[in-house]
Amino acid sequence: MKQGVYRVTLSIFLVGYLLTGFASHNRKHDTWGPVYRKMRWMHTTLCLWQNWGMFAPPPGSTSWLVFEGTTADGETVEIEPLMRKVEPGYFRWRYDRLQKVALSSYQDSRRSLRKAIAKNACHRADQAGTPVVEVKLIRDRTWSRRPKKRWVDPNGKGRHKKIELGSYECP
Repeated sequence: MKQGVYRVTLSIFLVGYLLTGFASHNRKHDTWGPVYRKMRWMHTTLCLWQNWGMFAPPPGSTSWLVFEGTTADGETVEIEPLMRKVEPGYFRWRYDRLQKVALSSYQDSRRSLRKAIAKNACHRADQAGTPVVEVKLIRDRTWSRRPKKRWVDPNGKGRHKKIELGSYECP
């Protein structure tokens, strides 16, 4: 008798758990959204609910190094960056070698590194057929929106700031 009650209870729990998991995956659907809201207490109460914060905090911001060159005519041109920005929804390992160089250049004490990066940008601009006399390094920083804010307003914009790191003359 006890074993039968145990099996029925465990089966009901398992079906409820799987139902909640399926509803969680399809919570934007008209049918499964209300099921998810009614049953999510099961996941949170029993500590079965998992998210990114369980493994590590979400990334705070992403920075990209952008180059603006000034030609002899005084025209401002954009120079090919060390690394292109990733498209939204695309994943790339954060610590690629070139990205590490760019991240290191943001520190105030790394003036010589910024100068070397600017010299490289001058060289690449010459090779591309657009010789420049000066290069401006700019840190293009975008802060991540917290998951709860993204859930409430998926189309909202996060903070974005451009910081000039310095201008360097080309050799």
